[in-house]
Amino acid sequence: MKMDKYMSCVDFLLYSTFRISIREGAMSEDEIIDKLIESAYQDATRQGAFYALIKKEYENNLKEKANDARDEAKRELKNKISKFNTYDEFNNWYNDLCEEIIGKFKECNKEFKEISENNEPLFSYGNAQKWVNMTIKNIYIVGALCEIMNIQHRFCEISKKFISKDIEKQLHIPIDNYILESIWNEENKKMWEEIEEEQKETQSDKSSLVKEIYCKNNKNKMKKYSADVVKPWSKWTEEDYNLFKKKFDENIKIPENQSPLEWENEHWINIALQKRK
Repeated sequence: MKMDKYMSCVDFLLYSTFRISIREGAMSEDEIIDKLIESAYQDATRQGAFYALIKKEYENNLKEKANDARDEAKRELKNKISKFNTYDEFNNWYNDLCEEIIGKFKECNKEFKEISENNEPLFSYGNAQKWVNMTIKNIYIVGALCEIMNIQHRFCEISKKFISKDIEKQLHIPIDNYILESIWNEENKKMWEEIEEEQKETQSDKSSLVKEIYCKNNKNKMKKYSADVVKPWSKWTEEDYNLFKKKFDENIKIPENQSPLEWENEHWINIALQKRK
């Protein structure tokens, strides 16, 4: 069947971005999900840059274990995404999935901690949240395009679960530097102060999620956003993520007519545009 020009443009955009095609008979829903998960993994590991953390003398053995863990985690993620039911309690489903993914990296994380200078895992909870959240976001974006274009594809049976009004309001925002920078401002300083106060009870200064909010010479002026003020998301623990998510939900008011992912799209693009100037 001949594609019209709009459909052809959408198909080209999807293939150039995700290496997927939604034209009739081109790819199965399994193949599409695989590509969206792989794209999310690249985002979650910053294009695989976390492999550079492995010292050369341990490279071959540890990389092989990390790749095996990735493949096992990918199968688990795909299985859970494909079988997701809108009657499931989303946060429980999400937390269980992140823990299962981290569990797949348990062995290589243990080995990496033994040889790393700072006793940090190779694949953190921060990586896991980004992988799960970006997978869902990719599905959400492709599903929304299919809905707009009135495309009938078996993939839509999966994507429409995450676009449904019952679920889309519960989706988590993928945390990265652009999103953290977008809310590091005077308007949201109360949230950061609450995180700083609450973490004192459970974290050392070295492991703190928020390191320093205000300038030393001006206690009323927030420092410029950087890795020196907030722990990099790729090093977050489960406790870091849960504390941030709790304070985000309490303090950041997403408009009623927006889903969390729509809010995230807008804020992420705003920072990306600023970086171009």
